[in-house]
Amino acid sequence: MRNEQLTALAQFVTDIRGPIVLLGDLNTSPWSFFFRRLLEQSGLRDSAKGYGVQPTWPSFFRPARIPIDHCLHSPDMVVTDRRVGEAFGSDHLPLIVELAFR
Repeated sequence: MRNEQLTALAQFVTDIRGPIVLLGDLNTSPWSFFFRRLLEQSGLRDSAKGYGVQPTWPSFFRPARIPIDHCLHSPDMVVTDRRVGEAFGSDHLPLIVELAFR
């Protein structure tokens, strides 16, 4: 079901005109075929590029953390900063991304 939703998201995004930010828990790692296909089909960019691996889940067990929370953006934007925040009670760590228009 997740993979079908990622495919639907890619189609939805291609129909939008103007700046786009897609942010949230996509329940997939950046190494997943389906994640890479979402990027390819939607034309969105991964805000993590150049910032290394920034795992966000699970917040309560550092050795098992993986990056499943993502911020994707349209090519008319650039990332000026990206970091993972401190735990605050959720099972996900906050993903903090600063974007600017080109």
